[in-house]
Amino acid sequence: MVYSLSHQWPRDDFAIDPESGILSVSNSLDRELYSEYTVVVTATDQASNASQQLKSSATAKVLVLDANDNTPRFVSRTNLLLSGDEAAGIGAAPLMQVIATDSDVQDNGRISYSIQGDADSEGLFTIDPDTGLLSLSRPLGRRHGGARVVLNITATDHGKPSRAVSQLLEVEVSGGSDSPPRFLQSVYEAIVSEDVQTGTFVIKVSARDPDSGEYT
Repeated sequence: MVYSLSHQWPRDDFAIDPESGILSVSNSLDRELYSEYTVVVTATDQASNASQQLKSSATAKVLVLDANDNTPRFVSRTNLLLSGDEAAGIGAAPLMQVIATDSDVQDNGRISYSIQGDADSEGLFTIDPDTGLLSLSRPLGRRHGGARVVLNITATDHGKPSRAVSQLLEVEVSGGSDSPPRFLQSVYEAIVSEDVQTGTFVIKVSARDPDSGEYT
């Protein structure tokens, strides 16, 4: 009996031992390119008269299992500008979603997120390890107005061994105070004659900045 490969699809990446019928890989496989192969094996008997030799064919489907050969890749932006309301934690909604992709499948392509080297951010930010949603762990204080914080975010897949990649996210906090100015009175009243001249003094209103304590 002699074995041969009469057809391979989508690419000729396999070989067969003509005597034993053992099928083997002849080229490097990449599941991300081709995850399934169709191989037609033909067995031919060895009748002494070649014209009388008989043959039969069988089809084999070869499935390529995933190997953790791809590193996660960030696709989300690398900068974030926080408004005054966001910095104050108003609404407590996530600030953004960090996103990384991985061409592998199952655990090899499942990604977890974390913030590394948190000294710069003083623990002010937290990230959901599964969704990548970035949030404030507590409202930012007045001293953070106009500040720039750099977060080192890491995306790690769950393959064995795992693969990881890091990206710096620059967070800028818009300047301003934590609290709006407050007028000293809720209502101001003034009496003005209808024939008053332009530029005549009417009344002075005054507001106080709760953050600085200054009057304006």
